[in-house]
Amino acid sequence: MSTKKKTETSSASKTGKKENIPEEERQGVGEFVFNENVSYKGGWILNEETMQKVKHGEGVYKDGLNVYEGEFEQDVVNGKGKMIWSNGCSYEGNFVKGKMEGFGVYTFPDKITKYEGEWVNNRMHGKGRYTSPDGIVWIGYFYNGKGEQLEREIN
Repeated sequence: MSTKKKTETSSASKTGKKENIPEEERQGVGEFVFNENVSYKGGWILNEETMQKVKHGEGVYKDGLNVYEGEFEQDVVNGKGKMIWSNGCSYEGNFVKGKMEGFGVYTFPDKITKYEGEWVNNRMHGKGRYTSPDGIVWIGYFYNGKGEQLEREIN
């Protein structure tokens, strides 16, 4: 990750030998400011192909008013995390290779409407529970982002 705050050159780029990289230059925790609206604070690891530091482990990435807090793997959102978008929507759950995947909860800006359930490739897919804007809860199976033949949950 390049920063405007500080520019670092690893010993590998000086010597050209990747095997001479000290452990403290292979991974760490830090804060990186890309511009006034984009920053990252958290774990990083050295990508030895590009010799660039990339997001890895726990961290917080801010891009304008969009904020992701959670796990990264080799610069990609991967694992447990929470994404809050500038429009007020949020998702908390599992991510795989940058996409909502597995169990997660997506909440709409009104904070009433939400989907709790399985996700595949950024879409509601599998068993889930949808709360409509009027507070009615629907349960059933979702396929490719759509719930069909859902049943109203009775309290």
